[in-house]
Amino acid sequence: MKKIASITLILIILFSCSNKTDNVWKEKSEVLGTWIKLERDDKGYLIYDFCEGNNNFIGITKNNIIYNLSQESPDTLKIDFIKILKTKNEIEFSGSHEFYSIKSILKIIDSKNNLYLLKWELQPKSSSEKLRKGKMMITRKDHEKYFRFIDNPCDNVKIPEKEFLPVEYE
Repeated sequence: MKKIASITLILIILFSCSNKTDNVWKEKSEVLGTWIKLERDDKGYLIYDFCEGNNNFIGITKNNIIYNLSQESPDTLKIDFIKILKTKNEIEFSGSHEFYSIKSILKIIDSKNNLYLLKWELQPKSSSEKLRKGKMMITRKDHEKYFRFIDNPCDNVKIPEKEFLPVEYE
């Protein structure tokens, strides 16, 4: 009976270790690099090349964060802080600019499939402007090869952009 209990315990330990996910941030430096926006359709996540405009991205270095969250040119903000949150699957970082600051949380959704959720809050320094929030699915630039790519070329005539499903994570 002891032998069966020992074997069962060993199998349980082996099974729990084999199912362990790597959905935790180990070091703050893991957030450094270039991150690109993902879109979602009924087949899953993909990278979409817009007819006009830039693909959204975020570049994070030791000192700066470059946000390209709109059709306008990217903004560079000085990093205020980077910290791993108690949940361990979220990392928070903040950057400031002369006109606003942006606080962001990057959450690991599925590290095996290179899926991360970025949520941000843009706080203008002027009291007359409102707080703006947003979220998007992203992946590291060097993982783009794992996703489908859809191009929307517009050589001579503007072609309407495709519409995608919303981000399903909070």
